[in-house]
Amino acid sequence: DLRVISADLSKRLLAKIDTSMRRTGGVTPDLTGAETYGTIVSLAESRVRPGILWAGTDDGNVWLSRNDGATWDNLTGRFPGLPDNEVYVSRIEPSRFDTATVYVSFDNHRRGDFTPYVFTSTDFGRSFRSIAGNLPRGGPDFVHVVREDPVNRDLLFVGTDVGAYASLDRGQSWQRFMTGLPTVPVHDLQIHPRDHELIAGTHGRSIWI
Repeated sequence: DLRVISADLSKRLLAKIDTSMRRTGGVTPDLTGAETYGTIVSLAESRVRPGILWAGTDDGNVWLSRNDGATWDNLTGRFPGLPDNEVYVSRIEPSRFDTATVYVSFDNHRRGDFTPYVFTSTDFGRSFRSIAGNLPRGGPDFVHVVREDPVNRDLLFVGTDVGAYASLDRGQSWQRFMTGLPTVPVHDLQIHPRDHELIAGTHGRSIWI
């Protein structure tokens, strides 16, 4: 039984959608769809209480629903230091330990901005703070994914375009986490539910580290 649980959650940048879909027939210069806007690219449900949904779009919107999609609160604009434009929401990671905590990463490299953007909220998105801290800057350091360890709530991981990093203090400081991992883009990270080993996804492959 399928049903619609939201209106259009994007910014409705109709001029850009028209250019990429009608004028070019969906053909984009870099073959990634980067010119196509108006899409939900990150959707996650609370692991603590079903019905709490978080959504992020490729044109910079972040939303929260606490009632299984009946209503949505727009959280866009609550991320200090994030450029005020259509920054791609690369990942939303609800906490496994409480319903009010969430982690959000953004990727703005399509506009020549390689800054790592990672934020957290502990009050259902009423306020966010950056936890990018000492993550490297100056190279292709934009963040693809942020993950929380399922056992230790202070342990976080991020995957950037050049590797993986870990924090033992919930984002106050980060260390390079590269054992057995070459310098490659890390598009996804998963913690094995039984062995608690980290699995990195890169270029269609999975690497145990």
